[in-house]
This record gives sequence, structure tokens and C-alpha cells, in this order.
Amino acid sequence: MIYTLESWPWGGALCRVSEFAEEISIGVSVFTLTALSADRYCAIVNPLRKLQTRPLTVIVAFLIWVLAIICAIPSAVMSDVVVVRLPNKTIEYCSPFGPRSRDSSYSKYKTVLNSIVYYFLPLSIIGILYVLMAHRLHTSAREMPGENAGPQSRSQARARRHVARMVITFVIVFIVCFLPHHVVELWFHLNPHAEDDYDDFWHIFRITGFCLR
Repeated sequence: MIYTLESWPWGGALCRVSEFAEEISIGVSVFTLTALSADRYCAIVNPLRKLQTRPLTVIVAFLIWVLAIICAIPSAVMSDVVVVRLPNKTIEYCSPFGPRSRDSSYSKYKTVLNSIVYYFLPLSIIGILYVLMAHRLHTSAREMPGENAGPQSRSQARARRHVARMVITFVIVFIVCFLPHHVVELWFHLNPHAEDDYDDFWHIFRITGFCLR
């Protein structure tokens, strides 16, 4: 709706609800992926460890939602409709920074903090865990006893190498899907000449990043 309507028609209350819900959705998705990477790493490193799966899953899911809601509170408080008066018309749009200018310290700090919390820090954790996981799977596949003894052992070795490649692919997909959005946001809010340099390329890149998220 943001890219199809010329102006935001639903007022400030729904603007805050929209930004709040969007940030919760992103937070839950990213934090869940991070938690899954940790869970898979533990399962690979110590597959025989007995865990009470259901209670632990409920607790982790609850903590993920709580953390996502806490991180989204600034959007619920600060988001508002911004009115821009042009020579022939007036345009309103929903901004996560409210009436504050994009050049304000708040917009810069929030953009940088969002990139760290929702991308760079989770990516670092996921990347490290998955690289260690892939290394462990690849090593265990090479050292599997009796690998050359029969077709079943060779099949198990190939399956482990396949899993090792898949976890690396997962990291690449995470980078590709989330990086464009954060690149646009950081460029636009930290570059003092962004409004003058904003052209069709950046507009298409921005929409692409928005959809990939």
C-alpha cells in the first residue's frame, strides 16, 4: 500500500500500529532464525544430549516474542504521519521517525541500531554457528567409519556433505534477503546528500529490499 497509494489515508493511530507490527514481525523472524541456528548447532555438536524439547521450545518462543516487542516499542511511540505541502497538493506519509526530520539524531541512531539488532549481530551469530556446523559435518563425513565399506555408508557421507552445503546456503539467503533494505536505510539516513542523489535506481532498489524482507 505504501508504494501504490500517493498518500497515507489511515491517520496516525494506524500508522503507529502498522510500524509496530512490522517491526515485531521482522524481529520475530530474525530472532527465530538465530535461535534455530543455535539449536541446530547444539544438535550437531552433541546429538545424544537429552533435552526437554517442548518446555524449552515454549520458553524460547516466549522470549523471542518479548524481545521483539521490546525492540519495537520505539516505533509504537515515535511513529506518526508526516505532512508534506507541495505547490499543488499535500501528501501525508507514515514515518517510523514521526515528525522528526531524517537528518535528526534519532533517525540516524534508530537506523544504525536497527541494522545492528536485526541484521549484523544475528548474521554474525548465525554465520559463526553455521560455519562451525558445516565444518563439523564435513569432518564427520570424511572420518565416518567404514565409509568405503558399502553403498549405505557412502550414502550417509554424501548426505552429511549435502547438509553442510545447505547450511552455508542458508547464510547466503539470509544475507541476500535482508542486506538491500539495510543498505538503503543506512545510505539514506547517514548520507547528507541522499535526497538529492535519490533516483530511479535507488527507488527500485528500495522497493526490492522492502519486498525481500
